[in-house]
Amino acid sequence: MNLKQRIAEFISRYHDKNLSTFSARDGSEGHYEKGDIYVQAVISPLETWGSPQQSPYEGQIFELNTKLARLSATTTYGGSGSKYQSINEDSFFYGHSDQGTLFCGVVDGCGGSRSGYLGSRIATETLATQLISSPLSSSLFMADKNVNQYAQGGYATGVALVMTPEKKITLSSKGDCRALTIRQQEILRQGSTEPHNPVYDAIQRGELPPQAMHTAKNRNVVSSIIGDVELPVYESQFAGEAGDQIIIASDGLWDIVTEYEVLQLAQKLKGENLQRSLYHLALGRNSSAYPYMIKFAPHQDIVMPAMIQSNGHKRGDNITIQVIEIK
Repeated sequence: MNLKQRIAEFISRYHDKNLSTFSARDGSEGHYEKGDIYVQAVISPLETWGSPQQSPYEGQIFELNTKLARLSATTTYGGSGSKYQSINEDSFFYGHSDQGTLFCGVVDGCGGSRSGYLGSRIATETLATQLISSPLSSSLFMADKNVNQYAQGGYATGVALVMTPEKKITLSSKGDCRALTIRQQEILRQGSTEPHNPVYDAIQRGELPPQAMHTAKNRNVVSSIIGDVELPVYESQFAGEAGDQIIIASDGLWDIVTEYEVLQLAQKLKGENLQRSLYHLALGRNSSAYPYMIKFAPHQDIVMPAMIQSNGHKRGDNITIQVIEIK
């Protein structure tokens, strides 16, 4: 069974018939709108033989403006330094229910080119459709089950947000996609997720310095995935406030842009302007043929190796960023 047939099976078995228009059958942008319900999902399309192709949404800005917040999002395969060539296994979604609840998220496919793409797509479509009427915990559980059943051994990492009309926010994540909340010019830890990563665990135990998140050789290893219900979920809840900015992104951002650098930009920029600045910063570094520096702390720089190495090997990742600015 090829990839397209597997996706068709997933759609026919899982999707509510009322949401059939949401799923673009070639795997591209999905859009569903009915009454006060709105859902948007952005997923790279497929070639006719079932392999991912370059997304027509490369670098495009997607926006949502509700009574609760403004959202700005974009994705890229990663530019000239991407190890994925022109393929983007990241995907993202956003929308709101008829009750006014806002939801959004970023998903990063893993487990090989074709199966990673499939894991990303299935997780994204499941979360986007489930969150219309289901809590985040059960929606993520369903994404785990669907990826496990339909993704041909592929899996994904991801982070999702749900905000009620009362601005009660729930964040959930598996793997190294992350959320970071900025409130009153500072990082709000309660509104930020932690990666499922052995390097991060070692840092928490005091066995490695904090900068190892950017320098350790095994920093891209994850200890939880979407596709296995037995693996841990990071979940936090907090009350959102007007002016909060929540940055949700795949590891393509977090690997090469530090929290300190995100904070510095968020202290100057808001909403779409912040999202575009983060996007261009990460994309530029992702395409670097020379070593570059990242600022880990006010007086601490880290020299990072070139993304395009002298032997032609490329190290860059897909990059997806959402910025949610609470009103």
